[in-house]
Amino acid sequence: MNAVRSGSPALTRSHSADNTFPSTHSRLSAFLASRRDSLFGSRGATPTRSQSARTLSPTLPLEEQLAYERQARELAEEKAAQVTAELEELTQSLFEEANSMVRIEREKCARLESRLHLMESREEDKRRRLTELEKAVGRITRVRGVLDKGSVVQPMRQSMATVTH
Repeated sequence: MNAVRSGSPALTRSHSADNTFPSTHSRLSAFLASRRDSLFGSRGATPTRSQSARTLSPTLPLEEQLAYERQARELAEEKAAQVTAELEELTQSLFEEANSMVRIEREKCARLESRLHLMESREEDKRRRLTELEKAVGRITRVRGVLDKGSVVQPMRQSMATVTH
């Protein structure tokens, strides 16, 4: 839960590139739509102040008016408790989903960092091998130079030897 509230960069990034999560808005809307009738469907069950004033006639005994108002208050309290429970459930669901998103982003980040370290070590190994190959090419070039000079000297000795004989 702390990861969600801390403003983690993983949550501020857009998930448009990889839609691994369904839209929270659509899930929430679907959830609320399914609960709307149970929460708000019986609009006449909880009388509003203007409705109670209209339905209660001043000719009713005070005890009946009191009983009616108590019943209306109990219904209102039940609705309030339902709404509160629903809000808590939605909040918990929201934080669970957000924490899941943060966890998945951290796992992706860890995999990418691991891959980066692997690529860096491969690059370092390739640079080392390239340096060794460059040194080997330099040695081969020097040896060829020495051999080429030696091959020029050899024919000259042979030609001088044939001339002097």
